[in-house]
Amino acid sequence: MCIGTGKPYSSFLAQQTAQRPFRIRKVVLYLPTELLYDRINRRVDAMIADGLEAEARQLYPYRHLTTLQTVGYQELVEHFERKHNRATAVELIKRNTRRYAKRQLTWFRHQSEGWEWIHADESNIAHFIEQLSTH
Repeated sequence: MCIGTGKPYSSFLAQQTAQRPFRIRKVVLYLPTELLYDRINRRVDAMIADGLEAEARQLYPYRHLTTLQTVGYQELVEHFERKHNRATAVELIKRNTRRYAKRQLTWFRHQSEGWEWIHADESNIAHFIEQLSTH
């Protein structure tokens, strides 16, 4: 029994899918690998320049929390624990971010049915949005 409705769970499985007054469009914005990786590298450099290391130092006492087991914090925590130097930590953040981006794209490729792939430059995005408004 579902507490909120008082109905058995199985009663929901047999229901017909609701008709919606809109069409869902699934869109993947992509960049060529070389450009994507360059942007990732520059973004990591900017984050370091903007104080990511200081932020990670403040959060170091909480390093065991799941929310800090992420790219960026993990590599800096290892640096603070003297497992590698700062330059290596920054390179590892870049590498691990590139790997994460690659896994995301692989996931999207496997979900390809019904997804529209749009090159993520501003003119393509603007054109896509303009087409949406004319339909």
